Amino acid sequence: MSAAPNHLIEINRQLRDRFSSHPAIAITPVKGAPPDQYEITYNINGLSKPGRGDIIEIAGHIIELTIPFGFPHFPPSCKPKSDTFHPDFDPAAICLGDFWNQDCQIPDLIIHIGQMINGEIYSRTNAFNEDACLWYRNHPDTFPLARITWREKEADVDTPSKTDNPSIDTLDDSDLSTDFNFLSLDDDFSQENSFPEVESAPTLDPEYLQLLESQKKYFKLRDILEDQNNPSEDLQKLSLRTGDFIRQAEELHREGRKCEKRGDARNALAAYEQAALIAADFPAIETHLERIRQTLAPLDEGDTTAKAVPEVEGRPFFDESAPPDVKAPAKPPTIDSGKSKGEPKPGAKKTFPQPPRRDRKPLLYLFGGIIAVIFAGCGYYYWTVTDKLDTADAALSQCSGLVEEGQFQDARQSCEKALAASHDIKFMHRARVEQLQRNIEQILQSERLLQGLNGKILVDGKYLPKKDAETIKTFRRLHKEAEDFFLQENWPQAIDRFTKILAITQAAHPLPADRVAEVKTNHDIAHFRMTFESAEKSVQNGKWQEAITELNKAEPFLAALPEVERQQYANRLQISLAKSTFEKTREQGDAFFAESDWQKAKATYELALSAIDTAEALPEETFDAVRKTIKRAELYELIDRGNKAFGAGAWDEAIDKYRTAEDFLADNQGLLSKVDAEPSRRKLSRIILQALIVRDRQLATSHLAKNDMKTARKVYRQLIKTIDTSSFSGESEFLETKTEVAATVQTLDEKIYLADKIQYLTDEYHLIFIDNYPTAIKENLINPIITFIRDTGDKMVFKMQCTESGSGRPLMLIMHYAFDKKSGQWELFSEQQ
Repeated sequence: MSAAPNHLIEINRQLRDRFSSHPAIAITPVKGAPPDQYEITYNINGLSKPGRGDIIEIAGHIIELTIPFGFPHFPPSCKPKSDTFHPDFDPAAICLGDFWNQDCQIPDLIIHIGQMINGEIYSRTNAFNEDACLWYRNHPDTFPLARITWREKEADVDTPSKTDNPSIDTLDDSDLSTDFNFLSLDDDFSQENSFPEVESAPTLDPEYLQLLESQKKYFKLRDILEDQNNPSEDLQKLSLRTGDFIRQAEELHREGRKCEKRGDARNALAAYEQAALIAADFPAIETHLERIRQTLAPLDEGDTTAKAVPEVEGRPFFDESAPPDVKAPAKPPTIDSGKSKGEPKPGAKKTFPQPPRRDRKPLLYLFGGIIAVIFAGCGYYYWTVTDKLDTADAALSQCSGLVEEGQFQDARQSCEKALAASHDIKFMHRARVEQLQRNIEQILQSERLLQGLNGKILVDGKYLPKKDAETIKTFRRLHKEAEDFFLQENWPQAIDRFTKILAITQAAHPLPADRVAEVKTNHDIAHFRMTFESAEKSVQNGKWQEAITELNKAEPFLAALPEVERQQYANRLQISLAKSTFEKTREQGDAFFAESDWQKAKATYELALSAIDTAEALPEETFDAVRKTIKRAELYELIDRGNKAFGAGAWDEAIDKYRTAEDFLADNQGLLSKVDAEPSRRKLSRIILQALIVRDRQLATSHLAKNDMKTARKVYRQLIKTIDTSSFSGESEFLETKTEVAATVQTLDEKIYLADKIQYLTDEYHLIFIDNYPTAIKENLINPIITFIRDTGDKMVFKMQCTESGSGRPLMLIMHYAFDKKSGQWELFSEQQ
C-alpha cells in the first residue's frame, strides 16, 4: 500500500508540469496507477569510481524514487541505480541529511539530488561513503562540476553548496523508511486520522460534484476529492481537471500580486477578475477585488475628460437676456375730459325747471345703513365671543390631555388659561360658559391634578412618587416583553429585558421580593437555554473549543431550572462537554500525528480517552479507533527511531528498533487487515535485511582499511549466509548483492592465501636461508623482504632476500622459493624452471 491515491495523482501532476521539458532531468513512472515509484535520469556529469579503479566523470546517473505510505511524514525512498561516487551515496540508499521535512515537495527533492550529483551539496562529516567524503574535502575546487539551471526562473549562476549534517536518510528499497505504507495500515493516512463520528458521513453525490464544477467552485471540489480513498476513473479525471483550473487561477493570482507590488492596479484588477472567473471560490478573491477597486475609484473620479460639461464662452449659466414671462400691465382706460352730460349743448332749446319734488330715497339709504352697521357689530361681537369660547374649550381639552399624560404643571396652566378666557365672555352662551367653568374647576380641584402637582401618580389605586410609579410601569412593560420573548424562545431578547428589570430593582426597591426572584429565575433559565443551544450548534459544527466555552458558561445556570429539567439538561450538558473535550483533544492529537510527533500524539490521545467518563458520549467504535491510532503512533515511533539510527550510522540500534517494530506488529495484528498483515511483516523483514547488508558492508570495509582481511572475509561470509537464510534470497536485488559479496570473498581468499605464504616465508626465512647457505649464521640474518613474483599455474614463485651482517661488509642474500600447490611443499626455484 502506498500514499493516498489523490496525493499520488497530485505528485504525478507536479512532476509532469515541472520536468516534462527539463533539459537535465527525465522522469519515468515504473510502478503503480497512479504511480508511486519513479526512475529519475540526470543527464549531467557526476563522479563515479567503478570497482577500485580511478575516479572519473560519467553522464547519465539514475535514481529510483519511491513514495511511501505516510508521506510526507517520512521521506521518499531514494536508491542509486548507477554507480555514483558521492559522500552521501551508498549502493543501498541516499542520505538526505536534514533536507527533508513535511513542507518539502517531491520536485524539490529531485532537484536536491541533482545538486548532490553535481557536487553542489555533500556532507563533510558522518558520511555514508567515507572515501568519497575524504576525496571531496581534498578537492573543493572541483565542484560544482557544471553550471546548471535547475529551475525555470533561476539565474544561471553557481548554486552554493550547504553544509549537510545528515540525520535521517532513506533506505534503498521502495519499502525502506516508510514505503511499507507505514506498514500497510488498513486505511490511507487521511483515514487513520479521522475517527468514526456519531453519524456516518453521506455518500458522494455525482450530481453535487457536477453542480460544483458548473459553478466553478474548484477549491471546494478539491477538498471533497482529496478525502476519497479509492477514486473511480471519472473522479480521477475530475481531480486532474480541478487541479488544472486551480493552478491557472493561482498563477493569475500571483500575477495580480506582482502587479500590485509594481503599483499597476489596473492590470492587478484584470488578473484577479480573471482568476475569479476561472475559480469562483478562490480564497479571499473578493477581498482583493474590493481593495483594488477602492484604489482605482479616486483615479476614475478624477478623470473628467469624458464627464465634464463644456462651457459656452461669454454666456452666464442663466440667460439674462431672455424676455420675462410676465406681460406689462394694460394701460387704464382714458377718462373723457369733456363737459357733463347734463350741460345743454349750445344752440339747444332752453326750458324753465318745474318746482322741485321731495326725494325720499336718501332717508331709506341712511336707515338701511344704520341697520346694517348694527347687525355688523352684533355679528362681530357674536363671532368674537364664540371664538373665545372655542379657545377656552380647546384649552380645557388640552388641560385634560396633559393630565392624562402626567404633565401636571402644563395642565394647570392650560386650565387657568381656559378659565380666564371664559370670564371674558359676557351676555351670550351663558349656559355653555357656566358648564365650561364648572368643568375647569373640577379638573383644577381634582385629586389627580393636585397629587400630580405634588409629584405623585396614581398606580393601582394609590398615589405614589413619580419615580416609583415610573419604575413600576417600566417593570410591567419590560416584564410583558420579556415573557413574550421567553415563550417565543427568543433568548437574547428575553435576557435583555430580564437584565433591565434586574437593573431597575438594584437601583430602587419598590417591587415585591417574590416578583424579583421570579425574574431572576427566568433570566437564568433563558441564559442557560441560550448558552446551551449555542453550545449544541458548535458541537454540530465541530467547533469544539467554542462548545466547551459555552457549556462551561451554561453550567452555573443549571440551578435555575426546574428539578426534572435540571436533571435532564445536566446529563446532556455533561455528555456534550465530554464529547467536545474529547474531540478537541483528539484534534490536537491528530495535529501531533500529522507532524510525526509520535510521543505527543500518544499522550494527547490518551488524554482524550480520559476525558470520557460516560459511554453515552461517543459510540464504542470511536474509542476503538483512538486506541488503534495510539498503537499506530507507537509503531511509527519505533520505525522512526530505526530510521534515525540508520541515518546516524548506528546500524545495530536501527536493526534493533526495526525488529522491535516487527514484534510489535505481530503482537498487535488488529492494526492491520488480514490481507495486509503478512505483506507488512515481510516489508519490515526486508528493511531489516537491507539494514544488515549496509551495516556489514561498512563493517567489512573498516576491517579492510586496517588490513584485517580475515575478519572482513568473516563478515562477508556471514552476510552471504544471512541472505541465503532469508525469505528474500531469490529476489534479484539480493541475488545481485550476494554475487558482489561472493566475488569480494573470493578475492579476499586469494589475498589471504598469498598473505599466509608471505607470512610463512617471513617467519621461517632464517631456516630457509641457512638450509641453502650453510655458512650463514642465524643471528647475522636480518631485514627479510618477501616478494610475490608470479603464479605459474602449479606453483607460486616468491623472491626472498635478507641482509647478512657480521664482522665484514654486509651482504645481500637473494634466492627464489616456490610453493607447489599440488603437493603443498616448498622448494627452491630457478629461472630456468
